[in-house]
Amino acid sequence: MLSRLGGDEFGAAVSSGKSAKILARRIAEAVCAPIALSSGDNTLCVGISVGIASCTNAVDSPISLLAQADQALYRRKRELDRLLSVSR
Repeated sequence: MLSRLGGDEFGAAVSSGKSAKILARRIAEAVCAPIALSSGDNTLCVGISVGIASCTNAVDSPISLLAQADQALYRRKRELDRLLSVSR
């Protein structure tokens, strides 16, 4: 199941952690593929961040599961921010 959570955030429910990682990788590859602009001279590249949470005994509600996935997503975004340096 795939759903839009709001803005640019989406959620997917899959049967296993392995399936989640495979799905995340496939989505990232599709989204991050270069897009040729109509000018023909340039391409546009975008990126995404993915957070994955597992439904375990420690998860007591769907809201808790979404909160864990959200925390994982923002951890990933912070990791990527540390890797980037912009000169102004």
